[in-house]
Amino acid sequence: MADDEYILERIIAACYSIVSISLDKSENLGEIEAFSKHIVAVFFSHDSKYATTNILVREYASCLVKRASLESQINISESEVKAATEPFEQMPRSEWNEEITDGMSGHLSPLKMDFENYTIGRLVKDRSNYDYEH
Repeated sequence: MADDEYILERIIAACYSIVSISLDKSENLGEIEAFSKHIVAVFFSHDSKYATTNILVREYASCLVKRASLESQINISESEVKAATEPFEQMPRSEWNEEITDGMSGHLSPLKMDFENYTIGRLVKDRSNYDYEH
């Protein structure tokens, strides 16, 4: 998996687009079925290592599975659709780390390094990148 949440967001968004276009053309249905089941296993299963709190990743992945399930020739079970639907009951929950070490946010913080550094950080006048003392 990509370490940068933005990369994963774009990859899942692209996958959703490709699946939607392919379904509209009734192409690659077997591959879409297998990929949709893989998405459920990777993001939404109770033993997922890649469950995420990133709403864009979750929604693209969820919509991909739900969109594929609407195709009559694709066999995605109700339990798989339910797993990929809010409130994502099977998905493991993260334990939030409130501890801040050496002026940097915790590893499990929703403010990942690039967002915190470039997006939030640029709001501080005269702050350079990675300047957590400013």
